[in-house]
Amino acid sequence: MMIKEEEKQMFGQLLMGKKMVNECQIEEALEIQKANGKALGDVLIDLGHTTSDLIMSVLQYYPENRTEAGTPV
Repeated sequence: MMIKEEEKQMFGQLLMGKKMVNECQIEEALEIQKANGKALGDVLIDLGHTTSDLIMSVLQYYPENRTEAGTPV
């Protein structure tokens, strides 16, 4: 499932709020993501700005990754 641009921004804001990345890193990743279509978290990992473990720790609480039962997918 593709996440809309505004929701990507919200995920980036969530990462910044948890001090996992800064605004410049999010902006860089969003520009790259527009070109290659990868998930924002994957782009941030590829750039070395964060790790898959940190992204996964945030994704488990991100609403777009929940099933109707509220369990992370």
